[in-house]
Amino acid sequence: MCCGSCSPWGLRLRGQSAPTSTRTSSGGRANSKGTRLACAERAPFALALSVFAERGFVMGVVAIVCLQFVVLGLSFLIPNYAQLVMGAGETEVGSILLPGCVAGACMVPLSGQTLDRVGPRRPILIGATCALVGVVLFAALSAHLETPPAICCYVCFAFGQSLMAGNSLTESLSFLPTATKADGNAVVNTLQQLSGAIGTSASSVIVAAAQLGAADMAVATMAGTREAYLVLAVVAIAPFAAMAWVTGPSGAGASGK
Repeated sequence: MCCGSCSPWGLRLRGQSAPTSTRTSSGGRANSKGTRLACAERAPFALALSVFAERGFVMGVVAIVCLQFVVLGLSFLIPNYAQLVMGAGETEVGSILLPGCVAGACMVPLSGQTLDRVGPRRPILIGATCALVGVVLFAALSAHLETPPAICCYVCFAFGQSLMAGNSLTESLSFLPTATKADGNAVVNTLQQLSGAIGTSASSVIVAAAQLGAADMAVATMAGTREAYLVLAVVAIAPFAAMAWVTGPSGAGASGK
């Protein structure tokens, strides 16, 4: 087992040999040094940065990362708005999110089958459109949003997100040779986590800025949430635009398909 002092990225580049030690000291220092060298030997820096040279993959990553930004932004805004503006309890907040989660879960296997039958372009762009429409509806209805419309908006978004996300990853990785697909997957997973954290933070900052010094917290939260929805709507345009390029003639030509 590697010790906690080992870097997760390792100590050398792919293709370089790890240094070996010729010192034969005794005690804890020798054991510690031997452990570090063993960790370096087993955990090389194996991420092939050449994946960023493939334009189709990069555009796909942009789409996936922006979509994750919106997903995590909504995961903060919807419960926060429901509690502070609508006065909803925990059960009602859950009832807003649950139908969308169920719809999204049901679409995961169907989205892959759709990709196999009709190709990537139609399911991905339909999903991106539904996700964008869901966010725009949240922004448009934020001044008078009630539970039933909120459920419909989130179902629309979750349907589109599930239809698009997995297919976008599949299509993006298809631009890479087999030897670097694992590297591409690692890049996507890492950037998704970072983008989701930024999406949550950005949404909370926008709402908090609107609430600062406000006399009526509900009205301030409503205004801040609407501004955050507009930001998410702008970001949600990127997945549609990026995947329209990836699945179009330009993207296919770049990959040699």
